[in-house]
Formats: sequence, C-alpha cells, structure tokens
Amino acid sequence: MPIKLQMSLDQGRKPEYPEEDPEARGEHANSTHTSRKRESNPQPWRLRPCGLTDEGLVALTSALNSNPSHLRKLDLSVNPLRDSGVEHLCALLSNSQFRLKTLDLSDCSIKKKRRDKLISALCSNPSHLRELNLSGNKIKDTGVKLLCRLLEHSQCKLEKLNLYWCNITDVTALADTLAQTQALSFLKVLDLRHNKIKEHKLLREVLKRSNCELM
Repeated sequence: MPIKLQMSLDQGRKPEYPEEDPEARGEHANSTHTSRKRESNPQPWRLRPCGLTDEGLVALTSALNSNPSHLRKLDLSVNPLRDSGVEHLCALLSNSQFRLKTLDLSDCSIKKKRRDKLISALCSNPSHLRELNLSGNKIKDTGVKLLCRLLEHSQCKLEKLNLYWCNITDVTALADTLAQTQALSFLKVLDLRHNKIKEHKLLREVLKRSNCELM
C-alpha cells in the first residue's frame, strides 16, 4: 500500500497575551525563535534501510515535489530503487526549486539504465549539490564518464564524491575532467576505495594541485 507523505509549514496566527503577563510573551518569543531556527536549518530525511518499496518511493518523491525548496539532505541508502521510483526521483532532482545539498544513494542496486537517468537528472540541476554518495552501486567506467559531465558543469560545486566499491577500473576521464575544469577547486573528498583501478598516477598528479583528499 503506497505511503502518503506531506510537508507543510505552520502558518498559525499570532497569539494574543494579556498585557500583565510578560512571562507568557517571553515564552512565546523563545518558541518562535526556536521554530524559525529549525526552519532555517532543515533536518535530513534518513530512510536507510526501511524496506522502501517502489510505490513508497513514488509517493515520497511526489510529496517532496509538491514542496521541494526546504529539503537539504536525503538518505535513501540500502533501499533497492526500481524503475518507476527512479523516474519520480529523477523528476524531483531535476526540479529547479529543489535545493538538495546531500544525496546518499549508496547500496541502492543502481545499474546502467537507472544510473544514467539519475546522473542526467543531477546534471540538469547541479548548483546546490555538495555531497553525492553512489557507493556500492554498479557505476562502472561508463558511469564515471557521465559523472564527468556533472563535474564539467559551470554551476557544479560538489565537495564530496563517494564512489566506494563501484566496479570502476579506469579514472583517466575523471583525472582529465578535474584537471581542465573548476570542479577541482571545490572538491574536498574523492572516495574510490575498493575499486580495481588499473592506474592512479595521473589522478594523483592532478589532485596534488588541490586540497582534495583521495581515499
């Protein structure tokens, strides 16, 4: 049975307090300040692992798409993503009002078709994303080349890219992209552990000129 999720902001009326009760006014002021602070620092949505079904992901992304501007962190890791759910997730990621900073899709059973669609969606709306975790998925060398398109984007300011255990063997395209674009000036962490990469030398040389840590 699909889950229905809805995000909303409380637009309640300003309460009235008797003039002779300043303590009550003070309590309300503190409460309002706390509420505003929470709104300005949105909490992450962590759904790892929760047995999220394809229908559940469709319902989740539809709800988020109706009010996309406040979510900053989304963790869907260790949930197997299927075709229909990925289609709706891509629509959310492509939404220009969606300002996500951290996206964790590690261990989500993402293969070629879904991988290509997700990376394409990220390329269409790259300016806010700072951390991307695709570890534990079959990204492979072709997926790395697609990610290079994201890094080449003039609005891309990605700071952390996790590609741990992604069946990657060749990072030549990645090294060339980092050497030739502004992406390297933003990137701080690049995790390529547990990939059978044949040659790291060029990538290491490129990263020497930056503050990026290779893991």
